[in-house]
Amino acid sequence: MSKAFHRNKSWLSRALLGVLAGAVLLQWVVSLTTFLWPWAQRIPPQLGLSTQERALRIAAWIESDDEEMILFLNERVPEDGFILLPSQGDYWPYTQVDNMGFYVFPRRPIGCGAGEIESCIQSLDRSRVYVIALPGYPRWPEGAATHGLFPFDSRRGVWVPR
Repeated sequence: MSKAFHRNKSWLSRALLGVLAGAVLLQWVVSLTTFLWPWAQRIPPQLGLSTQERALRIAAWIESDDEEMILFLNERVPEDGFILLPSQGDYWPYTQVDNMGFYVFPRRPIGCGAGEIESCIQSLDRSRVYVIALPGYPRWPEGAATHGLFPFDSRRGVWVPR
């Protein structure tokens, strides 16, 4: 074989290597702009949030107005407080005491029936008991004597100790 053939072969392998490197670079740019960059744009708004706030944004089972209500509870109830939640009824997601426990931690959620509020409070330190206020919950006429309503919106709020 002649030297010209080896020179042509060397040129051909370099050209193929250049085309391969260009294809890899193109694939990297497409991946970066199509997939990685949009995903990376979601990170900075999350950096200043607490773990619970990030979890609330991720949780698919909580709607945005419920998310805001849970954040409202976290603002109004001190960390050593108890939050009485409905144990049954059409108050989802608030009836999910275990799930709510994660979102209001370190506060302690306790499931309590609508007509059992006073008996639930008897076993706890009354000055640390907060009762979520939802339409029809709680049925607690004597509550106004010991707790005041702090409204979140026209339908919901939290009863706080006086």
